[in-house]
Amino acid sequence: MRQPARRVVPLSVAVLLLALLALWLGIPLAAPKTTGTESGPASPAGPAGPTLAPAPLQLIPIQELRLNLTGEPETIDPSRVSWDNQIVVVLQAFEGLLGYNQDLTLRPLVARDLPSVANGGVSPDLRTYTLHLRHDKRWSDGRPVTARDFEYSLKRLLSPKLNAEYAPLYYAIEGAREYNTAAPGSPRLKEMEANVGVHALDDYTLQLKLVEPWAAFPQLLALWPAVPLRQDVIGQYGESWTQPGHYLGNGPFRLIEWTSHDHLTLAADEGYVGIKPKLQKITMAMEPDPQADLAAYLRGARDIVAVSTADIARAMADPATSQELMRYPDLAVSGLRLNPARPPFDNPKVRQAVATAIDREAFVRQIGNGVGKPAYSWIPPGMPGHDPTLGYHFHLNPAAARQALAETATPNGLGNGREMPPLVFSYANNSQGAGMADFVKDQMSRHLGLSVEPGPLLPRAFQQAVARGDYQMVWFAWGTNYPDPDPRSWIRGLFAAEADNGAASFGNPALDDMARRARVEPDEHRRLLMWAEAHRMITDDATFVFLSYRENLALVKPRVKGLKPTAMDGRFPGRYFYNEVYVGE
Repeated sequence: MRQPARRVVPLSVAVLLLALLALWLGIPLAAPKTTGTESGPASPAGPAGPTLAPAPLQLIPIQELRLNLTGEPETIDPSRVSWDNQIVVVLQAFEGLLGYNQDLTLRPLVARDLPSVANGGVSPDLRTYTLHLRHDKRWSDGRPVTARDFEYSLKRLLSPKLNAEYAPLYYAIEGAREYNTAAPGSPRLKEMEANVGVHALDDYTLQLKLVEPWAAFPQLLALWPAVPLRQDVIGQYGESWTQPGHYLGNGPFRLIEWTSHDHLTLAADEGYVGIKPKLQKITMAMEPDPQADLAAYLRGARDIVAVSTADIARAMADPATSQELMRYPDLAVSGLRLNPARPPFDNPKVRQAVATAIDREAFVRQIGNGVGKPAYSWIPPGMPGHDPTLGYHFHLNPAAARQALAETATPNGLGNGREMPPLVFSYANNSQGAGMADFVKDQMSRHLGLSVEPGPLLPRAFQQAVARGDYQMVWFAWGTNYPDPDPRSWIRGLFAAEADNGAASFGNPALDDMARRARVEPDEHRRLLMWAEAHRMITDDATFVFLSYRENLALVKPRVKGLKPTAMDGRFPGRYFYNEVYVGE
């Protein structure tokens, strides 16, 4: 059976599948390369000297990057993709109004500039976004890219006939929810489509109207569902528009070949306006077996492979590949979730005692097999707003943990540890969950003198228990769709009183107020400062005990140059910047 690459789950689904994410584990690592997102401070500059011209790039004659999609993509229609092995193709063939820098700040692509209140791109009430397009951007057949291509794409995404998985992410747009949730046969479909707040004012001006103010909305314009599409092409070819020869894009590469269950090929688009590709082509194999993929890398048939848990020992043992391992961050965090509505975790001192009694470095070693970073707070590395010092007061300190627990003592002895009833750690009944339960049990006994009873449940029963708040302590993991500490994606999604997942919220009025103000703050610097304060409130409350930031692991041949990994790359490091990659000696 074909095994697709990791799926990227939209927020509306991610909230519902939070319990499933609890099954996530890292993969082992040794002697990794560091990436631009993890490197330390630059060395001090030496004495001033003459300015030298940069050395010419040492390119080999055949500029081909060879990857593996871990199976044949079900679709490469930008409005329908949701798996890593689909998204990576779309990102090469298309580009949106906005995109990302390597540090995941936004940059204009087809848009002339980033919209702001100062440049008139954002209305003072943060409900109208007006984007002016560059006049020099072209489709791969030479036709200009226009605002109407973006209007068509977004309205197609929202069409109830398409049933696109990522459509709910764009419900902030006026009329989007009503249109997307209408019956496909409704006689009012044309009227509802016209009422969607996306309009091409002319060939090079696109206006979007929102149902409420939202400062982080531009993030959605940098994601793959918002790339432009050609109505004439899709109208002419229907479902076959994604085949070579019909798959017109506006990105740096174009699809020229698709051999089913074997490979597809992307060639550099010589007419692309932007940083022109140095690569002549990208060949993407469709091998579903990760061990066979590694074997292909070892014999020189791949340039980059994602490393699975089963293959890591082999990769580490090989003298060559052990020097070719690359680690790069992911926008995900995991840890313990303590129910503040259930004793003893209704007492913040007990929660803080637990947070201070866990050895996070040991967790990464034992549970993550060396992959991952110890986590003390919510926002992960690689995302704007990450603070590596926040929450560090919860680093392992058994004496402080026991003192916090002692401060909860009552006349009947509860709170001094040994007399407290056993804590129940609920988990999905599999080997991964059992390993986590053993780790938590050992840490609580060793550092706090508390007993922990494992609470294995069938996966469906576990999901239901978490959804209704019927637990005392569980494992959790959480990821995001876009790199912003935004209420829809991080804060509001779990912590505010109106959280989408009500069982997780703890209703801090100060946090709710901060989230509301940050949501409508147009100044990016002030907005991030507000989220930093909200982040501190969440961390100090210790309703969630953060343990590990997820990381990805790949093997990269030394001949691959210019790779720029980001925390949004999934299994394909550098996928946002393949047009800057080249093959050297």
